[in-house]
Amino acid sequence: MEDNTENGSWNAKLPFTLGKAEMVLNGGYSYFERTRDSETNLFNFSTVGYSLEQLSQSFSDIFSDESILNTANGFQISNVTTQADDYIAAQQIDAAYVGMEMNYDYLYRLNFGVRYEDFRQISVPLNADGEISGNIEEFPLLEDGFYPSLSFTWFVSEELQARFGYSSTVVRPDLREVTPVLFIDPLTDFKITGFSGLKSTDVTSYDARLEWYYDESNYSIGVFYKDLENPIESIELQGSDGNLLMSFRNADAGEVYGVEAEFLQQLNMFEGQSYNWLDNFFVAGNFTYSESEITIQQFAGTNLTNLTRPLNGHSKHVVNFQLGFDSDNDEHNATLTYNVFGKRIAFAGVNDKDDAYEQPFNSLDFVYSYTPFESTSVKLSMKNLLNEDVEIMQQGELLQRRVEGQSYGVSFSYKY
Repeated sequence: MEDNTENGSWNAKLPFTLGKAEMVLNGGYSYFERTRDSETNLFNFSTVGYSLEQLSQSFSDIFSDESILNTANGFQISNVTTQADDYIAAQQIDAAYVGMEMNYDYLYRLNFGVRYEDFRQISVPLNADGEISGNIEEFPLLEDGFYPSLSFTWFVSEELQARFGYSSTVVRPDLREVTPVLFIDPLTDFKITGFSGLKSTDVTSYDARLEWYYDESNYSIGVFYKDLENPIESIELQGSDGNLLMSFRNADAGEVYGVEAEFLQQLNMFEGQSYNWLDNFFVAGNFTYSESEITIQQFAGTNLTNLTRPLNGHSKHVVNFQLGFDSDNDEHNATLTYNVFGKRIAFAGVNDKDDAYEQPFNSLDFVYSYTPFESTSVKLSMKNLLNEDVEIMQQGELLQRRVEGQSYGVSFSYKY
């Protein structure tokens, strides 16, 4: 797959004062263009000359030079690309925005604006002979729209402020999601085929938040609500060979709502000589609890089990916690980060099978950086220290386990 992209943008700001109000008028324009050429070849490995014992070996042994050169095995590979596996695609976005920020007498801040987007996209599947597969009139996706936003901040005191927000935006399907070709997901190894009839998802969001600031520490708590029109969902198709075949469809409507809290606390609140070593440490974290629901209809080639269910990929709870250290001279910085999310739907089930759920994943990462000079730094990173695997469960049985493994890295940077 080869992508070529071009983009450009400009932005302008005009600050001015009107009485007790300090104001900034801003605006801008951006252009984005992408072209894609994707080619897939499928091959068949003939096992006629191989015994079951040989086929139980690892792939590296089956495809070793010795095995291939052994004429008794009758090693053969043939190209079996017979359907629309290749595609070409193009995408263009023209976008412009205008906005205003107003700060009034250090009591209120108001931000409002609107963004306009003109979106054009086409993705054309090609068969094995390089000819267009399907009706080309179904492939273009042309959309345009205005997306307003508004936020208001009330500075209740020097330590407390309240925020209220509204915004409208759009989530568009990926090029592979709208192209009716078969591909293998590199993470799950599931077979996936795109769907040319996918629509973009319009998202309307509302939120309210209280924030407290004390010296170098802060706390916040907020509530949010999101209304989704045509949310994009991963579903299982009725495959003919018994293997999982995935695709994408638009649900009718959906919503997400919940509460979230964040904090950052320096550990210098203790008094006394014996606690001075804590002054350079801090703890930070956030917690989100939310609910979601979508309604979806039956589609040709599917027999969805649940037509009302949670949103794909949505976890009821997400927890992040961080323990950090910053030295007085800022030469040494370290963070130990823990993250966990609740179980979430990997894809919707069919034929009375339950939806498949990705199980909670506990992640523990460590990062340390040393900056002896302003221009030089060394960083050490260690990820997934708990060495957990990703598991997908369906009908109470393990459908897939992916070994994430641990990763370690060292990097050196020099700026001049």
